[in-house]
Amino acid sequence: MSLTHGVVSNYTSDSARPIKVTSVLPIALVVMSVATLSAQLYGYDSLDKALKDMEDKNVSLADGTSLKYMQLGDLYNANAPVILSVARSDADAGVQKTNILEAIDRIKEAPSKVTYVPDIIIAPEVGFDTDIGNALISVAASFGARTFIDLDAIDNATAILRRNSFGSDRITPVMCGGGYQRD
Repeated sequence: MSLTHGVVSNYTSDSARPIKVTSVLPIALVVMSVATLSAQLYGYDSLDKALKDMEDKNVSLADGTSLKYMQLGDLYNANAPVILSVARSDADAGVQKTNILEAIDRIKEAPSKVTYVPDIIIAPEVGFDTDIGNALISVAASFGARTFIDLDAIDNATAILRRNSFGSDRITPVMCGGGYQRD
């Protein structure tokens, strides 16, 4: 991870307890939708605006992962410009992977379509897949961004083996610890 990004956030507090961290660097998320959100890019100035838009569109937790990760960011009082690239959910694993790869590739259009250039690009709950990992690295490299790749490993040896399959300094590998259950 590069340390040359400088100061990118400020801290505000409305009371003695909560601190809101606001970043000026956009985060791009590849999220899934069953039906409510169409497979396209969505850009928001803040997490609050993303949550409001999802409320207006009646997005529920049953629809996929978009609302889940917006609520998670809100839970931690994090706020940043958000780019959502929606992939259509599909029961067929091959079709699902293709949809995810298309959603990752769609992020390249973010500067012209949603006027944001992502600094962090992630695809939560996708798990380890070299094609998806390489697609994330490729898009991250095109913007000078960073990405996180879930190694989906149950032990350190597997995590190291999977980490070594990538040769990029654009990634931060994440070992979620035990192959968590995906729906």
